[in-house]
Amino acid sequence: MRVLLWLAALTCVCAQANYDIFLVMGQSNAVARNTIDSTYPANSTIKALNHVDNNVVDAVDPLPVPAPEGGEGVGFSVTVARNWAANNLSAGRSILIINCARGGTSFSGGTWVTGGVGTQWCLNRTTLAFSFPGTHRLIAVLWHQGESDAINSVVPATHA
Repeated sequence: MRVLLWLAALTCVCAQANYDIFLVMGQSNAVARNTIDSTYPANSTIKALNHVDNNVVDAVDPLPVPAPEGGEGVGFSVTVARNWAANNLSAGRSILIINCARGGTSFSGGTWVTGGVGTQWCLNRTTLAFSFPGTHRLIAVLWHQGESDAINSVVPATHA
């Protein structure tokens, strides 16, 4: 079931925009399963690729957490995007956050290796985003890996 959700058909009817793209990858620390007391106001230049229907939506905390976890979580991606918007975003551009992070995933479990289901799903979503009308550029891959690989004593050099 998880594979089917991750590799669902990718289409979007999107308006013309020029995106600075931030990919969010890794496991639960990137997904963020925590909560906040209040929501920051939306910034019209910061968008997210919705994981349900692949439409571009306003990115506000808490971002919906992609399947299979569901729910909402506050991660670092919107904070990073706010900082980029305030200090680096050129006129006529917007930010697009593509959240591909998944709790409980790992290199040692095969999710984030070449050809792994998480890697492929993220590549598919990124390819979709670059097909939207406009001029886009990848600004950063925001990665946060957690304890799954540490528990399994995976040496970082193995995947460098």
